[in-house]
Amino acid sequence: MHVSLDTMVDTLKAAAESSRLRILALLSRGDLTVSDLTEILGQSQPRVSRHLKLLLEAG
Repeated sequence: MHVSLDTMVDTLKAAAESSRLRILALLSRGDLTVSDLTEILGQSQPRVSRHLKLLLEAG
């Protein structure tokens, strides 16, 4: 599979933000709900949902 350099840069930029990196680390261990993530991260549901949306869009 060929991935463009621009796509890789966008993906890495999305993952580089500390909350999103924590979300990726948490989800690598198993499934969590948005409610689980809000409790663990101490962030609001809209903020966590926004992080998840950005990660999804980044691939």
